[in-house]
Amino acid sequence: MFRFYDQFKKKFSTYYPHVSNQIIDTLSSEPIENIPHMLFYGPEGGLKSDYIRAFLMKHFHISDIIFTPIVHILNIGSSKHEITVQSSQYAVEYITTEISAHDKNVVSDIIKRMIKKPCMCFKRHIIILKNAHLLSSQAMMCLRRMMEIYQKNALFIMSAINIGNIHEAIRSRCLLIRCPQLKNEQIKAVTTMVLNDVKYQCKDETAIDTIIQKSNRDIYRVLLSLTNYDMTNDIAACDNMPETNVKTFIDSLRKCRTPWTAIAKIREFTYTILHYQYPTQEVMRTFIKCLSLKFHKDADKLCELVTVIANADASLCYSTRPNFVYENLFLTIYQIMASSG
Repeated sequence: MFRFYDQFKKKFSTYYPHVSNQIIDTLSSEPIENIPHMLFYGPEGGLKSDYIRAFLMKHFHISDIIFTPIVHILNIGSSKHEITVQSSQYAVEYITTEISAHDKNVVSDIIKRMIKKPCMCFKRHIIILKNAHLLSSQAMMCLRRMMEIYQKNALFIMSAINIGNIHEAIRSRCLLIRCPQLKNEQIKAVTTMVLNDVKYQCKDETAIDTIIQKSNRDIYRVLLSLTNYDMTNDIAACDNMPETNVKTFIDSLRKCRTPWTAIAKIREFTYTILHYQYPTQEVMRTFIKCLSLKFHKDADKLCELVTVIANADASLCYSTRPNFVYENLFLTIYQIMASSG
């Protein structure tokens, strides 16, 4: 569905020379035991996750690294919880939004148990923590001790949008790698390569330049906006990037007859928002716009929906569980729509 974005992610090693990072190039040639813990930080569109993959590919001299989901059983008291992590033969990746409900237990039980023993293949276990700024304080304190005690056994690589939310004790133990947004010239070069690789010819040659100018130097936003433009052939539609997908999602919710069928669609859409890095405020604004068109004749329902969306937007500013906030929001919207018939 998001073929331009997916192509960029799938073949990032091909595009890396146009967006290369000198620190990554230097570190990748060092022995793994000499590499410090790393913290990649920067705004959305700074390619933090992609740079981490680039480091691994360059260090291990491979063309790509494939992560597959693995389920761990986490025992907390008398209850058992399934924790899904992304694993490969080179590294294990934990996505904070997926472990946020039990992040302290994941760090103290699963990760600690893993790195207590030396890695037999590469001397150090490589642990990737995406969106580390969303970790709870308890998880961060536990992580701090592990980074110090098991430094010889484990290499922690983290990404964060705002390092101000990460404890100073963790920042001081990491090499900070700033990932600024790309220049427009870099975005244009990479975008052109992506379009050529998928054999896509844009009917309006100026559309790409217009989308790039409106992207605020966010290459993810450019690629997702191009998908929207491809679906609508309307450059104005790209000003509100997720609108097409939000409309499709709302229509699919309206067809669900039970909350159980709606939950599956809700979780899929929540994953899409988090994985494809849709800007939060744009998602909320788009929902208000789409729902206003449906409930413009019912002021009470519309007021209730706007209040729910506004509360969710406020919660996301300080929540360490954005996936829970989104799922709760969409389920509430479904219930309000269902009650209106």
